[in-house]
Amino acid sequence: MVPANKEKMQNVREIVVHVGPGLTADEMKEALNEGEEFESESMVLFEVAHALLTEHSDDRAEIHSVVVDDVVIDPEYPTQVQVDFTTSWSFYAGCRDMNSAGDEYDSAIATYTSNGDLVFVVPSPRRPANYC
Repeated sequence: MVPANKEKMQNVREIVVHVGPGLTADEMKEALNEGEEFESESMVLFEVAHALLTEHSDDRAEIHSVVVDDVVIDPEYPTQVQVDFTTSWSFYAGCRDMNSAGDEYDSAIATYTSNGDLVFVVPSPRRPANYC
């Protein structure tokens, strides 16, 4: 039998997002909103946002945009950063002819490393709830 917290640790993964070393909260927000642009939307947090979606129970949702609303650096622990963001998504299950879409607000804590990376710990990919 696997201990409960060991089992939880196996169900998470790290996603590393490079923003640059020595940034303020406002500079991190700008880097996250403008980095690696695809057309007009930033793609930097797409994988993080996708992993944290709660409006559906599988990974087939399509992310359309991620907008960082706020970044807060913990004054007592400056390596801990909270990133608040809004994700626009849609989901289509063809076999059930079901469409759904929405905007979801989320918040994630990351560790800010000395080389300028934000390290997020997010859930491992989920299996589709329905294989249609």
